[in-house]
Amino acid sequence: MILGIDIGGTTIKIGLIDNNKIVRKYTIKTNSETIIDDLIKSFVINKINVNQIDAIGCALPGFIDHKNGVVTLSGNLGYKNYQFKKIFEEKLKKPVFVVNDANAAALGEYWVGAGSKYDSTILYTLGTGLGGGIIINNQLVFGSSGYAGELGHGGNFQNERNCTCGLSNCLEPFASATGIEKSLKEFLGKDISLKDSVELFLKNDSNVINAFTKSLTPLANHIAIMETSLNPDCIIIGGGPSNIGKPLADFIKKLVDKSQLGFISNKTPILIATTRNDAGILGAAYWAITESTKLV
Repeated sequence: MILGIDIGGTTIKIGLIDNNKIVRKYTIKTNSETIIDDLIKSFVINKINVNQIDAIGCALPGFIDHKNGVVTLSGNLGYKNYQFKKIFEEKLKKPVFVVNDANAAALGEYWVGAGSKYDSTILYTLGTGLGGGIIINNQLVFGSSGYAGELGHGGNFQNERNCTCGLSNCLEPFASATGIEKSLKEFLGKDISLKDSVELFLKNDSNVINAFTKSLTPLANHIAIMETSLNPDCIIIGGGPSNIGKPLADFIKKLVDKSQLGFISNKTPILIATTRNDAGILGAAYWAITESTKLV
């Protein structure tokens, strides 16, 4: 059996995976100073028999040195060059494998989610920020420095909002869930949550449609570039806005069609993520499964 652990800034989701399915799941609060000790205590409280665990996969936010299991930098957790794998393994005496949380979400969708029928998928997760993961020919792409999949940053996709990363023209300030809510406020003249905008979106309210168009056109342009540069089997949309479902995927597809060759766009379906809040758990577990086989 495998433990999949998805570590966020406020909560940690833990799942016990057997035969590719979560058979037990629970959540604990995040305290970055005591994460590993808190996890070990939670195993006892929740009657997780560590002796029956073959490997542990951990998804963490930030820049991750996945080869050595080091959290190079995580603003959410306050970690810098933190030897997560080494410390966890020394305390638990079990193999631990570490991966970026957005990459883990991509792996979860690829393994048992919307991308499970495909060899090459790209996930965009629209949350407080905009992250993602790239899987090409059944391999998670890290790039030369491990930064592949940071889809929200770099480039010149808009010219109105500065990004928290320090650049001025990133995709994230527009196409993240936070960015969409800012656009909704611009067009409706009041604060409105994504959740409250869904019904209006489905009713084709002109102001809401204009807000989504403004925020998601840069995303569509980014998707068009990824389709021609990497030629994936599909594009997957996750995060809060994906709760709209297929109508959102169809909406994005129409925007992509405006900046993409038809024969490419038509062969690259845009899908909605299906693993939802379990994506990180499942992806971390899958990472542990695949990496642990290399130790044999």
